[in-house]
Amino acid sequence: MQVYFAALLTIIALALGVVAFVPSLKRRLGHSDQLLPAALTCLWLIALLAPQPVSPFYKAAILLGILTALLAALFYTLRGMAPYVALAFVCLMHIFYFVAFASTHPFGLPTLWILLPIAWAGAAYWLLHGRVHEEWGALIGLIALTALMLWQAFAMWAYNGGLWATLGLAGALLLPAAGTLLLVNHTRRRVPRAWRIVALAFGLSHALIAWSVWGAGLPGA
Repeated sequence: MQVYFAALLTIIALALGVVAFVPSLKRRLGHSDQLLPAALTCLWLIALLAPQPVSPFYKAAILLGILTALLAALFYTLRGMAPYVALAFVCLMHIFYFVAFASTHPFGLPTLWILLPIAWAGAAYWLLHGRVHEEWGALIGLIALTALMLWQAFAMWAYNGGLWATLGLAGALLLPAAGTLLLVNHTRRRVPRAWRIVALAFGLSHALIAWSVWGAGLPGA
């Protein structure tokens, strides 16, 4: 029964995303700024419903991560709210995901795939360097936390394999992909519909991570 309800919640989250990206539908709906938080609420419930989670600790950490993402989206949409408040919750979200992924495998020395998070962190720093002055320290911290999260996502996938770990890694990869596009849009050149693509990637990343909680209970696993 849980899997059917979770599938329904996924459809609802996708529908909210469609409404958010179609201007004609947004104009008909009041409080359209709350569409992303509403979609993230559905994804939080998907993780909560997992009957056979990877582990209780993994489930709790992922639930906290999605919750902080939801709060980040809410604070970002509030008028008059300073952007660093939402940024602080995004940083906290990456910490929770780092802890969740790290809990699924023995901690050991990184292997060659550690070069991928390092390369991304270097590219993100290059995009920021000399072009962002406000919130510089917070953005550097976010880059470091994202690289650490990616490291543990790769380690989780390499150690465990399986569908749930692949979903978790895919979700983790979408977060820096969205962040990179946002940095390019702000510091280098304007990308058409960048915010829509970023919001879509942000929501999809959490959907994949939420489903990763199900572990052996995933349909077809």
